[in-house]
Amino acid sequence: MIVPLLATFCLLLIATLGVAAVRALIVRSKGDDCLHLLDSDAPLIAKQKTAARRLEIVDAWGKTLTILTILSGIASYSAWWLGA
Repeated sequence: MIVPLLATFCLLLIATLGVAAVRALIVRSKGDDCLHLLDSDAPLIAKQKTAARRLEIVDAWGKTLTILTILSGIASYSAWWLGA
């Protein structure tokens, strides 16, 4: 019983770390520390909007995967502790 739970935990952990890596790549490649508000910065504003939207999507997946990983880890530990 513990092997499938542990395998699920490992897969979720790898997926969570992958999402974190994707988020870091988005911030590194699309991130801009300056907030552009002028009309002359319209192309930069559009890029910031798309980057922000991508980060929102990645963050939502990251939160979901983090919660599932924690729950899977708790289930794996419980199964190991109970000797199932």
